[in-house]
Amino acid sequence: MTQRTAQKWLKKFRSGNFNLEGASRSGRPSAFDEDALNEPIQEDPRQSTRELEQAIRYDHATVARNLQKIGKVQKLSAWIPHSLKDSHKSQRVSILVSLLSRHQVATEQHRSFLSCVITGDERWCLYVNKKQKKAWVSPTKQPKPRVKAEVHQTKVLLSVWWDQSIVIHHELLPEKRDN
Repeated sequence: MTQRTAQKWLKKFRSGNFNLEGASRSGRPSAFDEDALNEPIQEDPRQSTRELEQAIRYDHATVARNLQKIGKVQKLSAWIPHSLKDSHKSQRVSILVSLLSRHQVATEQHRSFLSCVITGDERWCLYVNKKQKKAWVSPTKQPKPRVKAEVHQTKVLLSVWWDQSIVIHHELLPEKRDN
């Protein structure tokens, strides 16, 4: 409560008015239809407050305030590489069951099916890979600025091949430069 608000209430009580109800005000009453706000959110929860403002014809501040009032917060959703259909999921399950049964048969015959599988991967790695970290400073001070890493830094291609138990081969291949 601000000092000015406390002064107004003290003046009101000293005059003998102990009514805690606020005085009626002129202007339009503030009636907000929460269903009008919930409907577009149910259709597309990724809308911005500006888009919701246009959809339900309320002021931007009113939309933002009522979103908070009904308990809505903005959160980033996780990125997934792609969405699988039910047919793709069932196909993957049947392939995995087939591979698992093949592995079980090979194990019974004392040889491992998975030992015959070799996998490889490649990844570009930067020579200098500094991470941005927060700095502890007093509230009135600014942390010392750091120079942002160069966009085209020197990097190498790490190529790794492995089987079920060990890394078979790894190699660092330099970035190819046309000079």
